[in-house]
Amino acid sequence: MEDPENFEKGYYGRLSPFAKEQLYREYHKGMSVKDLSLKYGILHQRVKAIIFQKHLYWEEVYPKLGESHMRLALEREALYASEFPFVEYGCDLQAMAELEKGIRVERLSRTEYDSNPPKETEEKVNKYIHKMRSRKSDRIPLELQGKSCNAYLLQEWVIHRGKGAPRTSRLFADIARHYGRKETEQFLNTKTRRRMAKGGIRYASLGKKHSS
Repeated sequence: MEDPENFEKGYYGRLSPFAKEQLYREYHKGMSVKDLSLKYGILHQRVKAIIFQKHLYWEEVYPKLGESHMRLALEREALYASEFPFVEYGCDLQAMAELEKGIRVERLSRTEYDSNPPKETEEKVNKYIHKMRSRKSDRIPLELQGKSCNAYLLQEWVIHRGKGAPRTSRLFADIARHYGRKETEQFLNTKTRRRMAKGGIRYASLGKKHSS
């Protein structure tokens, strides 16, 4: 690293000003960060950084400093490119390839200790498992609405326990099991059968508590 001009790993390529400007305009036309990442061979983080930098330049810097400053900046970029050429595609291909390999998963093997643990350890483990409770709910991401800082993530909230859980009441289950069957329909009272005929199974069991 003492002589970066002759040391290969001391140089990190970057996209040219033209490619950055093209990327920024394509983003405003509706192209997603994922698609831009694949098109230019760069990580999502680099795509977002370029979009932020170009937005800052066109909205804050250029209106104040104008055309002359932009020409000086392009000249400076050209001087840099004479020593370290720009990369039009694939700045992060190596990093992207490493990410595509996935993650390492360790496989645990059972030993004699697992099949015949000490009594104290077994009691401790059983006590811990007995106190464990299943998750009350899960949030499943569906899609991202909007762009940039104005975007929000739509999620599906799946309830496993409580009022929102997809459980049916005992009456709902009984109606579904007996209604329409001549052999067992008499198990349902007259009021339930009338409500069922009027509005269906949901109306018939409306207002009833959920069974545990």
